[in-house]
Amino acid sequence: MAKIICVANRKGGVGKTTLATNLAVALNNKGKSILIDADEQQSAFKWANQRDDIECITIHSDLLEKLEQLDKEYEYILIDV
Repeated sequence: MAKIICVANRKGGVGKTTLATNLAVALNNKGKSILIDADEQQSAFKWANQRDDIECITIHSDLLEKLEQLDKEYEYILIDV
């Protein structure tokens, strides 16, 4: 069962994506991890596409359904909302 970490805040510009991307790098060194970018700006997704070591997907609906699928494949799931 994966550990799921969601970085969320109602206010913009508080460092959610910065925290999520840094956690993605750190946790990727500990085990198989994936970063989910659920933010409309897709900043984390754009950042991850410049790297070879971070898996990242975007999701804008059916997040719970996707989490159930990913839970079987990954040790860590990070969500940038």
